[in-house]
Parts: sequence; structure tokens; C-alpha cells
Amino acid sequence: MKIIINADDFGLSRNTNESIIYCHQKGCLTSASLLAYGAAFDEAVELAKENPELGIGVHLTLDGKFDNLYQNKTLYKREKEFYSREIIIDYLKKFKFNTRDIIEEYSSQIEKILDKNIKISHIDHHHHLHLYFQALKAVIFVAKKYKIRFVRSQKIIMHHNKSVGRIIYRNLHQFYLILHNKTVNGYYDLVYKKHDNYNYEKERLKELLSMNIKKVEIITHPTFKDDFETSFLTNKEIMDLFKHHKLVNYRQI
Repeated sequence: MKIIINADDFGLSRNTNESIIYCHQKGCLTSASLLAYGAAFDEAVELAKENPELGIGVHLTLDGKFDNLYQNKTLYKREKEFYSREIIIDYLKKFKFNTRDIIEEYSSQIEKILDKNIKISHIDHHHHLHLYFQALKAVIFVAKKYKIRFVRSQKIIMHHNKSVGRIIYRNLHQFYLILHNKTVNGYYDLVYKKHDNYNYEKERLKELLSMNIKKVEIITHPTFKDDFETSFLTNKEIMDLFKHHKLVNYRQI
């Protein structure tokens, strides 16, 4: 099994940056997704350059204060005011945005990262909003435009209480993505519903590693050096579980 262990929200804050680099240097983290308009973006860029083995993706955003270069009419209620996540999801479901505006917004975020001479290994999305088809089409478009090989899968490995309808939708989503871009077999959340229980999460991880899957992304959100996910990713017992598998980033598959 090839395993990408990715940290979202690189560039969100100095604490998040510090935690991500610590997990990469002292633990098993192989990849991070960079927020183009995070408060600590410039610091994250420098840290990425100092740690060339860390794969760097772009963490696209549509909701909140992180998307603030283009003032697209359909993406903003009025100048300097942003839609909430709930409104964004509702609009994406109903195709109420102009797809060209979404592409323009995504392009601005990608170009800000490319302008810092960062090679982008993959694309994913804040709050998984490319689960919705209008956003997915825009993501695939910019992936091709900027020759970014991989887009994060929305197929969940190890479903927990998901409805049959949702599972079918995510499988169809995966099929559509594979037709247009490269991706892995699915993703796995390191912490399930913020369980924060070491033994519980260790057993879940062992179950994942026993499965016959070729390529999987483990999604993490280390935020502070003493938080649960940082401790988990730097724990020797956990790191030893990966000995018989290949830890990679998206550049290496």
C-alpha cells in the first residue's frame, strides 16, 4: 500500500505551520496542503522550501476569508463580505454560481502559490467542497490548466454510518474524477469525528492497513504541537505500523 499522510491548512497560522513541520520532521507526515490566503502563508512557503521532501498541494477555498483576490459577483454578497460554508454548499448544489468565477478564483489561488516557486503536487479543497459537481468541474479544469496531476479523492475508505445513497454518490464521483484526472483509491480521516482516543484511532488505523488498497490518502489536521493528531503522528508505535507500507507524497506516485 502506498500511503500519503497529508496535513490540511498549511499556512493557516504559525502554530499550524509549526505543528505540520514537526510532524514531517519527527513523525510520518509526507504532504501538506497550502492555503494561498492563510494568515501565515509566507512563513509556510519558507518552511516548504526548507523541507523539500514534504509534498505541497494547494488547499483551495470558496468559503470564508481565505478567498479574497477576485471580487466575483457570484462569489460574494457584496464587497468584502463572504458567504458561509452552508450557503456555499447550497449554491454549489443548485449551480447558482458562475463556473467561470469559480475557475478564476481557483486560478488566483494556484498562481499565488506558483509565483513563490512552489511545485504543486496535488489539489484538494477546504471543507471538501469539490465533493459538489460544480466545484469538481472547476477543480478538474484548473488541474489541467496548470498541469497538476492529482486531485483528492472523495471516496471514503472505511465508511461509518453512511447512507447507501451517499456511498453510491461518492463512488460515482470517484468514477467521474478518474475519467478526467488522476487520484488515489480513496481517503481516510485520521481522527473520526474528533474522537481523540489513542487506542480507538490506533485500531482503526490497523484495520485500514490490513485492507487490500493500492493508494490511499490519510487526511490530518495537526494544529498545535501538543494536540492529539500531532502526538499521534509522531508516536513511535504508530510510525512502526507503517513499516510494511510505503509512505509517499503525491509527487512520488
